[in-house]
Amino acid sequence: MTTDSARTGFAGALRALGGDRGLFREVAEIYLADAPLLLTRIDQAARDGDTGELVEAAHKFKGASGAFGASPLFDLALELERLGRRKEQGPRLVTIAAALATAFVTFRQALEEEMQRGDSHDG
Repeated sequence: MTTDSARTGFAGALRALGGDRGLFREVAEIYLADAPLLLTRIDQAARDGDTGELVEAAHKFKGASGAFGASPLFDLALELERLGRRKEQGPRLVTIAAALATAFVTFRQALEEEMQRGDSHDG
């Protein structure tokens, strides 16, 4: 996810929150706390072939990421959710889960930078 595309997603999320940067920060902090837990659940479910858990965790991650306009994260989580619903198992799931985790690292950095930018505008 490029910085420009992330900023576009963040602008949309901020608009959805009525332009309230404080609320944006609160929501972002919750997301940043919850996302790693969901990624762990996704990875473990992919490795274990637990399609029910995969569907649930991927669906939650997809929704949370979508709220920030994180299209790459949304798309990968959607793919995992679809594969889980079809009861697919195997290394493909693990590969996609790893790609999702990698994409999250990049997105997290962009979101943290946006939060810092917001802090500089608040004070």
